[in-house]
Amino acid sequence: MNANGTIFEQVVSRYQAAFTVEMISTFDDLIVCEDPGNASELFSRHKGLDQFPVRIDGKVIGVVERWSASRVHRLEECLLAAAKEPLGQFLPSLQARKYMLVLRGRQVEGIVTRSDLTKLPVRLYSFSVIAHLEDLLAQLIEARFGSDSFKAELNAKRRRKFEDTFQKLKKEKMDPPPVEALFLCDKCRIVSNAYGLGGSAQHELDEIERMRNQVAHMATYANDQDDVCHFLRQLELACGWIPKLHEMLAKGRQPGKTD
Repeated sequence: MNANGTIFEQVVSRYQAAFTVEMISTFDDLIVCEDPGNASELFSRHKGLDQFPVRIDGKVIGVVERWSASRVHRLEECLLAAAKEPLGQFLPSLQARKYMLVLRGRQVEGIVTRSDLTKLPVRLYSFSVIAHLEDLLAQLIEARFGSDSFKAELNAKRRRKFEDTFQKLKKEKMDPPPVEALFLCDKCRIVSNAYGLGGSAQHELDEIERMRNQVAHMATYANDQDDVCHFLRQLELACGWIPKLHEMLAKGRQPGKTD
């Protein structure tokens, strides 16, 4: 990897580590259930909430949920997240759970739910992952094609789009390397074809691009639980591809045939 690539990796790594669970959690406005016997009444008053921490004698001992309001779910390790835990480590856990209680020190002081995934820190973290992945794709294209000979991999429509973008950037005196005028979808397609990654890999990269477009255009990816889980799987795919692309760069993998 070149020096610029190394610097980029360091910047992105620190950027991603800066986003933590407490940035998307509810603390000050946290509503708790002091009497589990009145949980149904509490849910009636707060129709937009589906779970409340249960606090007895000043300590949170569990959770009541709307779909089983008469039952207190006792605290378990799988229900807890540290406030300072990086989002990158935490987010996959929301595929299996709809909420987590948040620890500050040794005390439960907050809650985070799937609806919190629409908050700005999650969008910014997602963009940092995509920026990281897109830079690796660009490095692979430059390693394979050198200058702008990658244009031969584009169909006529995508080539025109590339040329328009590149000329616009040049007129603005930005003078980028040609690969920077490619859209993410083009970078994914070129790398997949040139490095013989195969159809399943291309499908995964297409999913990552769709996630990027959702986040970029403020699309609601948390309309329902299925949407949330799909978004989290897409984000997990993107994170999983980063070490694969690193390995390809490190090995100087030669082009092959697609399946």
